[in-house]
Parts: sequence; C-alpha cells; structure tokens
Amino acid sequence: MCGVCGYAYLDPRRPAAPENLAPMIAALSHRGPDESGAHVEKNAALGHTRLSIIDLASGSQPLANEDRSVWISYNGEIYNFKELRNTLSSLGHAFTTNTDTEVIVHLYEEHGAGCLERLRGMFAFCLWDKKNEILFLARDRVGIKPLYYYLDSEKIVFASELKSILRFKDLSLSVSLKALDYYFTFLYIPGAETIFKGIKKLPPGHFLTLRGGAAELKSYWKFQPAPDVRRTASKTAADAADLLADAVRVRLVSDVPLGAFLSGGVDSGAIVAMMSRFIPSVKTFSIGFTERRWDETPYARMVAERYRTDHHEFVVTPDPREIASTIIPCFDEPFADASAVPTWYLSKLARGHVKTVLSGDGGDEAFLGYRQYWSAKINSLLLAVPRSVREKFILKLVRAFLPSPQRGANLLSRIRFLWERNVVPPELQFILSRQVFSDDAKRELFASADPFPAFDPADYVRDCLASPDPLEANALADFKMYLPDDILTKVDRMSMANSLEVRVPLLDHLLLEYLMTVPWKMKFPGLSLRSSKFILKKIARRLLPPEIVSRPKHGFEAPVRRWLHNELMELTLDCLSRDAVLKRGFFNYDYVRKLLPGARKLQDPRFDTAYDTWALLVFEIWCRTYLDSHG
Repeated sequence: MCGVCGYAYLDPRRPAAPENLAPMIAALSHRGPDESGAHVEKNAALGHTRLSIIDLASGSQPLANEDRSVWISYNGEIYNFKELRNTLSSLGHAFTTNTDTEVIVHLYEEHGAGCLERLRGMFAFCLWDKKNEILFLARDRVGIKPLYYYLDSEKIVFASELKSILRFKDLSLSVSLKALDYYFTFLYIPGAETIFKGIKKLPPGHFLTLRGGAAELKSYWKFQPAPDVRRTASKTAADAADLLADAVRVRLVSDVPLGAFLSGGVDSGAIVAMMSRFIPSVKTFSIGFTERRWDETPYARMVAERYRTDHHEFVVTPDPREIASTIIPCFDEPFADASAVPTWYLSKLARGHVKTVLSGDGGDEAFLGYRQYWSAKINSLLLAVPRSVREKFILKLVRAFLPSPQRGANLLSRIRFLWERNVVPPELQFILSRQVFSDDAKRELFASADPFPAFDPADYVRDCLASPDPLEANALADFKMYLPDDILTKVDRMSMANSLEVRVPLLDHLLLEYLMTVPWKMKFPGLSLRSSKFILKKIARRLLPPEIVSRPKHGFEAPVRRWLHNELMELTLDCLSRDAVLKRGFFNYDYVRKLLPGARKLQDPRFDTAYDTWALLVFEIWCRTYLDSHG
C-alpha cells in the first residue's frame, strides 16, 4: 500500500512548485515508509510514499510510460495485472518494471477511462496525461482505498488522507455543519462530505477528470442488484464458493510475507480456511478482551487449530494517551466507531510479523449478516398486512407485551416503534438501526436551539436506498454508506497507520457481481436471526467447526461502557468537563453532564448511551488536534 498526493493549477500557464508538494508527501510517510517520490511538470505535481509489496527493487513512483507523457501516483493492488500485462505487451506496449502500477499507465494509454473497468483489485490513483493536459483521479469500485480532493477556481489538491491536503498552504477551509449533523447521527461522515467544507471524498466507483480548467465527476460501476429467481441455494453456494476461493487465491500474490486477521466469525474463518488451500502455513492474528462477552479468541483458536496456523493473539487494554494522541487523530475528522481501537491493536500485532493480511470485511454487506436485516424483513412483511388488521389486533398485542420506545432502548422497543407507525419508511428504519443521536437528542445536545435547520440525514439515506423493499433498501444503504465510510475507512486508517496492507476477498467485484443476481430472499430466507448470511454459512459448513457457523452474530465491537468507567474515565472527564464544553461552545453542558462516567444515564443498563459519550469524547479530541493546533 502507498500514499498518494498532489495538486494541479487550473490555469496551465501557472507552474507547480515542488515546495508545495514536500509537506504533503511527508504527511503520508506512515502509508509508505519504504520510499517516497515526486514528479512536478508544468501546472501539475504528483507525490507518493511507498510500502513495497510487489517488485521491491523497481517499483518506485511516480512512474511513467516509455515517452514519459503519462505519469501515475498509485495506491492499491491490481490482482489481474499479469494477464493485463500480457495483453498489453501483445499490443506493443513496453514494460520496464514488474509492477501492477505500470500496467495501469499502459492500460490508460490504450483505453482511457475505460481502463478502470478492466482492473480487478483495490486502488486509488492520480494520473497526469501530459499530451492532453488531463488530470485523472480514480477510486476502486467499493471504496477500499481512499481519495480526497479540494477544488476551487484556481486549483485541485488531492491526497489519500485529509492530513496531507491540510499541509497545502492557503486553502480556504471551515467546519461543515452538514458533516457534523451526519457525524452525530451515524458516528461517521457518509458520502462525499468531509468535516471540512470544501474538501470532498471521491466516491467509490467514480473517476474525476480535470481538463481545460473544468472538472467532471463520473461513475463507472454501481452495486445494482438484478436477482435471478431461477437460482437454487445449493448451486448458488457452490458458485459463490468457487468465486470466493479464486478471490482469495489472487490476493496471495506478494513478494513479502502475508497473513490473515482472524476473529471468531464465519467471514474471516472462511478466508483463513481457503488461504490454507494455497499456503502451507498461514499466519493468523486475533484480538481479545478481558470481558468474556466481547472476547472471541476461543472461537478464533478453533479455526487456528483446525488449519494449524501460526497463530498470534493480543488482549486489548486501551491506553488513554495512545487513543488521544494517535488512534483518534489518524482519521483526520471525527470518527467514533470504537472498534477502531481494537483494529489499531490488531494491525499493530500483525505488522510485527507481516506486511500484508487478508481480512473478512464486507461479508455482512455482501451476504446480509447484520441483525437489523431481521427487523427490515419484518417490516417487509408488514406491508402485506392490511392496515385495519395491524391497527385493530396486532398493534394491541405489541403494546401489551413490548416495552415502549425510548432513547437508546433495546431491539424489542424498536420493534414496537415499527408497529406503532405501522410501516416505517426504509430510510427511517435504516437511520433507526444506525443512529446514535436522534433529531430530538441533537436538539438537546447543541447549544444552539436549531443548529442544523437545512439538513436531514434521511435525505441522503433516501438517495442510497434505491428500492421500495425495506430489506433490500437497508442492505443497499449499508453497502453504499456504512461499508465504505465506516468499515473500510476504519480498516484503512488503522492498518496504514501501522504500515500494513489489508486485502478483502469478500469484496472482489466478480464475487459481488455474482451476488447481485442472487435473490434477497435466498440471502436471508427465514424469519429467524439465524437466517442471516445464509449462502456464506452454507459454504462455511464444509470449512469451519459447527460451533462457529451456528453461533449468533457477534460484531467486531469494543466494551466502550466499561472503558469509559475505567481506563478512559480520567480522559473523558477532562475532555467533557464543564470548562471544556463551554469553551468549545458547541454543546449544552447540562445535556453532556448526563452522559459522563458516574452519571445515572450512562450507568443504567436500560439505556445504550455509551456511544453517545464516546462520540462526544472523540469530537473533543479531534477539535484539540485539528482546530486548536491548526487554528
């Protein structure tokens, strides 16, 4: 993996300067500690930091074609690069390295933007076409690798991480209120938005072309289901197993040692099992907790023992100083998925042994594994029940036996919420399943009476759903929002902060395109939570111990409530003290006080408000790191 950065002036007569590029490159040294490089020409400048994985001797970047008319700075891995190279060689292209990077340059010469459709892998890159004076930015189909850009009337500035763009002088930046609203709703900032007004994410499956002073953003791939109802479950599982095995196989290409993240679940277990077909001894890495409820290491050991892996474990005890000074600042913007903390320690553990790992990320989105898909399916069934029946009979039973809906309450009260509103719109159901602060809570939290009058997270969610069916709509929203902007962002930042490359076979686009043809009812066929991830479990039954395949869903989570009352209490009370909150000016301290360690609401097990407190803690640490330090 690597770090990409650079800039270009819209006026081709204005020359780029190397001194503007140097601090941007330095900010990405963790993504590529092995080497760095730069190319400055006319109005464009490309920078790069390299983590050497393939062709260790001759893969320096930025890299050019034969006549040095096309230059690239690239972050990623292209798994079909050898096949592409053979085809390009037969067409007369000459290669000077054995890298996948050079393949992209020649593929662009041959096909232009059409090169993206031929790439199998994860990538984010910038390409400078000197002859045509085109700057070409592209990101992989799913959003595994990040790319940010700032665009105004004079220039475009781009990088793998926000911190690199922030090193470019004379940018006009301010905090985005829309991004803040999204953050306190979801714990992350979805879509093209970032915390800084003026800086955008290049969306997954998109490319941006800058030519003649004009920028154009286009999509080249979409996750668009087209179910084939003629499929059988057995044939589907067999086909998916073959595609997954091939996705694992191609991701084992490496000139350095590689291993695998191993939790106690089906996703990573299946990956390790398939890796063992191709590698004599797999190195595996697992994270544990002192709390039994959160600890999956016994299940990870079952897989490790079955496949005789070289297994390594680490028990997480959060270090407040490391969290405040290193882990949270890695994201460059507020990001409060607390599983980032164990992901950091897991990446650190793995990097002590290997440079590259495979992970099971994406299985829940590709195969429908999340708990809320059950309530979405129930919501789907409600659509078939006449309204009069719902109101006269079922609703009375629901009110009699289920707890009333309340802030931070459990799944049963959320089911009652659905029934009392008869059928909840898919966008609202998605927000209910993912939100932390509700609209009412945000009105209480913020010092301003109506801080975000123009923003409604439901508007963005609605654009992602693309289906009237609640189950399908929620799955699509997870794939378009939660996967790239939470899961993949978390894994990229925590792994790259430790100079570790993570590859994700379950998000291979050939496998995903096949799964687009699988009916939703086949992916989640029953009304039980155990119906989740039905196809993947059929594959896993031949690979994993039954205790793992049949056990209830256990997400990669962290014991946040306990941390806040123990290791992180002093840090939390400092960051969310009365003086700190009033100085910041964003929040109503009377509301914040109710969420502090020791407060009744945080201690009450009926309320799940630990993540509310964690979100506030993360935000204050971000403010101290980026607003106070950078002005």
